[in-house]
Amino acid sequence: EELFYQFKGEMCVKIMEQGKPKDVRIKEGEIFVLPSYIPHSPQRPPGTIGLVIERERLEKEMDGLRFYTNENNEEVLFERWFHCTDLGTQLKPVIDEFFASEAKKTGKPTDNSVQSAAFDIDTEIKVEDPQPLSQLLDKLDGDGKLALFDKGEFKVIAYGSVDTPNTTRDIETFLWQQEG
Repeated sequence: EELFYQFKGEMCVKIMEQGKPKDVRIKEGEIFVLPSYIPHSPQRPPGTIGLVIERERLEKEMDGLRFYTNENNEEVLFERWFHCTDLGTQLKPVIDEFFASEAKKTGKPTDNSVQSAAFDIDTEIKVEDPQPLSQLLDKLDGDGKLALFDKGEFKVIAYGSVDTPNTTRDIETFLWQQEG
């Protein structure tokens, strides 16, 4: 899973939902949890600021980089799986390999351009839409605790207090990752 929070501007996370491409737009002030095993490609334009939290990968867990034959993502053109410890250094060689590949030149998969997936891609789940964090926080109850997301690996809980439901709060956003 990945947790996204958009501080400034808007971004798009291109995903595969139930086997079809979908753009998830995350607007300023919105929070979004992307479930596990969903192919995705975050697209953040210049001048935007966002936060993405991922849990630390176990040594046996793999991440993948996948390119499709067309914008409808009908067929995988090129795919590589690897244990990711540093996106900044590990993606570039895979991207370079793709751009130098026969598959990229011809637009058709080759015998060695697509590796077997390291896990089963989720083709059944319906991904929840991003939600304004401020609206979620308006639901805080008397004890000042609210589970925002708690269905999957991430347990996202808001703590705080609210004087009245219509109060405009000048608050600081604080996100804390307890483990992983």
